[in-house]
Amino acid sequence: MNLTEKEAKEKYCPNFIDVHCPGTECMAWRWDESVPYRVEPMNLEEMKGSDCFECATAFSDAWRLDVDRYRCPKCRSAAVRTIEEPERRRGYCGLAGRVEVR
Repeated sequence: MNLTEKEAKEKYCPNFIDVHCPGTECMAWRWDESVPYRVEPMNLEEMKGSDCFECATAFSDAWRLDVDRYRCPKCRSAAVRTIEEPERRRGYCGLAGRVEVR
């Protein structure tokens, strides 16, 4: 069963009696996925001095606000930033093995 580290620390270790899981401090802990992230539009201050991630067009007055994000006038890609959320990353105990919940 995949759990966040916080959830795992609320469970008991399968190797010891009455000991909570230490999470990533344990050598048996295994990550099952990459670090989750969310995508947010960049604001005007962040856009100044930056370029389009797709075609490298410099930010200028030609960029237009489309719904909630600025778009490149050349390739129409949106100016966004990714924010990692490592606390949402999930893993499992290598001692207990990966348990599939049905």
